[in-house]
Amino acid sequence: MKQKIKITLHDAKEFLLDLLFPVSCIGCNTPDTLLCSQCNTTIIPAEWGCIICSSRNDTGKPCQSCKKEVPHLERAFWGTSYSNELMRDMIKACKYRGEKSFVPLMCMRIIPSLEKALQERKGNSAGEIVFIPIPLHKYREQERGFNQAEVIARELAGHFLFPLTTNVLKRVRATPPQALIHEKNARKKNMENAFEIRNWEQVTGKTVILVDDVVTTGSTVEEAARLLKLKGARRVWAAAVARG
Repeated sequence: MKQKIKITLHDAKEFLLDLLFPVSCIGCNTPDTLLCSQCNTTIIPAEWGCIICSSRNDTGKPCQSCKKEVPHLERAFWGTSYSNELMRDMIKACKYRGEKSFVPLMCMRIIPSLEKALQERKGNSAGEIVFIPIPLHKYREQERGFNQAEVIARELAGHFLFPLTTNVLKRVRATPPQALIHEKNARKKNMENAFEIRNWEQVTGKTVILVDDVVTTGSTVEEAARLLKLKGARRVWAAAVARG
């Protein structure tokens, strides 16, 4: 008896996409892989350190000299440096061209650091930790079609089996992109009154892990952390794919 082969619309779409746009390594064009093993070795994992000055430590906390810059942010972790060309290309491909297939590869860079930090908190229930992506303003998200930080946060939350919420931290002011502002104080000023907290009871007494694609001066995550702590979050960490 002949077995019937069921072809769905999704299967047909995937076949056509593979035919028209064959997958190849973002670094060297090796076929059938998004990132080949050789190119993968060129992405150097980041060591734990201060989010402000990058001085190394074994906690991921801001150093004593820089703590005043991010007083509400307890720890920060990132996967690699944004100066790495391949990682920069993956982030841009996801962010500006909607190529979300790179997200698992990007998250692989930050997962080891988060795993290590979370293991230090053994015995704590999953309900005490919540992932929150840094939000885009609604107009920018409509323009882009998605929030890259949310896509990354969903991947991380799924890996660790912790909840993710997108209805607590809201961006209420349309700010110029931080990437276009290079002076530290100007970046901090740009974030003033950019966010608002809603449904604050979802974070009361919990450790919040803020997620973004790139952190640079820490101004964005610090402003979000300030509001979350004000509304009762116990601790606020930051996790990013790369540090600029």
